[in-house]
Amino acid sequence: FFFDLHVMRFVLLVGALVHCASAAFTNPKCQRMWDAKLAQYIALRDAHRQVVCVNGKGLVYPEKFTKDFHNYNEDEIVDYSKSARKGKGAIKGPQTLPYWQRATYDAWWPEWMCEDTQRIPIRLLGDGAKWMCGLDVLERIESPLVYSLGCNGDVMWEMDVRKRMPRAEMHVFGPITHKGWGTKVKQVIDPVNISLHEIWVHSKPAMDESNFPVQSLPKIMQQLQHETRVIDLLKVDLERTEWALFTDILANCRVRFRHLNVLLHGVDCKEHERFFALLDQCQYMITYKETNHWGCFGFLCVEYTIVSLAHAQAEFAMSHGCE
Repeated sequence: FFFDLHVMRFVLLVGALVHCASAAFTNPKCQRMWDAKLAQYIALRDAHRQVVCVNGKGLVYPEKFTKDFHNYNEDEIVDYSKSARKGKGAIKGPQTLPYWQRATYDAWWPEWMCEDTQRIPIRLLGDGAKWMCGLDVLERIESPLVYSLGCNGDVMWEMDVRKRMPRAEMHVFGPITHKGWGTKVKQVIDPVNISLHEIWVHSKPAMDESNFPVQSLPKIMQQLQHETRVIDLLKVDLERTEWALFTDILANCRVRFRHLNVLLHGVDCKEHERFFALLDQCQYMITYKETNHWGCFGFLCVEYTIVSLAHAQAEFAMSHGCE
C-alpha cells in the first residue's frame, strides 16, 4: 500500500515535469542538456520519495518496512550530556533524544543541482545567511516581489538582498517591537524602503504572549494588492508555525513563489512528508539543505532552499547561454 501510493504520486509528478519540459528551448543542444538534467533530477526524486513515515515516528523504505521498523529501539537514547562541555558554553535544553528523531530530515535532500548558488550575505559569521539559487536571474526581474516572514530582529539578509536587487518591492513581517528590536530595525530598513508589517503570518508560535494581529498570507497579499502576483523571493522562519502556513498556501498551489528559503522546525516526519508532498504537487525542487548548527542541536531544525520549475529553467538557461 505504501509503495503503490508513493509510486502513483511520483508518476503524476514525472508526467507533469515531462510535459513542462517538452518545449523548453528552441535550441536543440540546450533542449538535450535540459532533458538530461531533468532526467537526472527525476531519478534522484524517484530514489528519495519512496520513503514512508510510519506512525509519525520513523522513516523507512517500503521493501524494508517489517525488518527495519520493527527493529527500531525507541528506548535507544543519545546522551549529549556526557560530551557536553561543562560551565560556559555547555549545551542547554533537552540532553537526551531518541535515535529515530534524527532520521526525519534524511529523506529529503537536494535533487536539483543549481549551478549559480550563492550565500547571502557572503561575509557573515553566525546565523542568518541563506544559500540562494539563481540570484542573477532574480536580479533581472523588473520589480521583484520579496516577502520575509519572521526576522527575529536580524535583517542582515534583507539588507543584502536590497543591495543586490535595488528595484525590489520588499516586505518584512513579524511583531518585533515587543522584544525591543523595533526601533533599531526601523532605523536600518526605513531609509532603504523596506516595508515592515508588525503582524504574525498565519498564526503565532505557542510560546509567544504578544497581542499582535494574525493574518493569513493570502489575505495579506490581497490587502497589498499582490494577489495576482508571484512572490519572487520568499523567506520563512516562523518557529514551527510554518507547517500550517504551507498547508494553507500550497493547497491547490494558491500562492506561487519562484524561490523559497525556509527553516523547518521539529522532527515529526508526518509534517515533513505532507510538506514535501505539497511541494511535489506544485512542481517545486529542493536545491540546497543546511543543518542549523547555531541552534536546535544541529538537527532539530534545518534550512532548505527550494525553487520553482520555472526558476530552475531560467537559472539553467542563464548558466548555459540558452536564453
